[in-house]
Amino acid sequence: MIRLFAFIKDEIEIIEDWLRYHSDLFGADHITVLDHMSTDGTTDILNSWKSRGITVHRVGVPFRDKHRVLTSHMSKHKNGFLVPLDADEFLVMRSGSEIKCDRRSVVGHFSGLPRGPFRYKFQQLDAVPSTAKLQDPLAEITQFKTKWYSDWKTYAKTFYDARFFVNTDQGNHKGSVKGHGKDLETELTIVHYDVRDYDHFVKKNERGAQVYGHTTSKKLSHGLGKHYHRRYWAIREGRGIQQMIQEFGNSGNFNTRSIAEKLKSLR
Repeated sequence: MIRLFAFIKDEIEIIEDWLRYHSDLFGADHITVLDHMSTDGTTDILNSWKSRGITVHRVGVPFRDKHRVLTSHMSKHKNGFLVPLDADEFLVMRSGSEIKCDRRSVVGHFSGLPRGPFRYKFQQLDAVPSTAKLQDPLAEITQFKTKWYSDWKTYAKTFYDARFFVNTDQGNHKGSVKGHGKDLETELTIVHYDVRDYDHFVKKNERGAQVYGHTTSKKLSHGLGKHYHRRYWAIREGRGIQQMIQEFGNSGNFNTRSIAEKLKSLR
């Protein structure tokens, strides 16, 4: 069994695609969404999916307690794999120079993994954002930058065997398991639409800076969400596009239409 968990807020632009895609892979009844007091219509979409089987909990804790809330809900499940994702993360499988988005490939890879006290590690593809506004970002973005396990090792995103799970961390990078907790690389891959275009870059980082208290001073006062501080002040000083390109690039080294075509086929 594979159980997905997502802690989200105000993802009206992509949550429907996220739900369609992952319910097609694993079944809606294997998805738990923790709605962090969304106000943009996301909650209405989540509620409409309850009849299809997803579990929704509306949570009002400070965002910095995300890892505690996720850990609490994940810990209730004692069998199968526990997979924490964000709403801008889509699960696929790496296959050479391409990716596979079909149920047989993705679920099949889970089934072939050894079970134990491992921190199972994802590969990752980061979307290259557009400087121009996109009308349908998930369908239009085809360039990505690779962030394989070999590139960032222990900081790669992580999932768990429920029998050995202890906790996840704020970004789902490390976490803890019972026993030795050895990292285990897999071919499972997160396609990460962290930033889709410049408008989204501004919106996301202004919200993040507000959540972590980084909007009042150019001097960094603490380390939580420090990337939001850096980007927020670059935007405020008129250097936003340059900062976005510096961090996310303007071209990719991995081109694919597979995920875009799959998402469109499910609409």
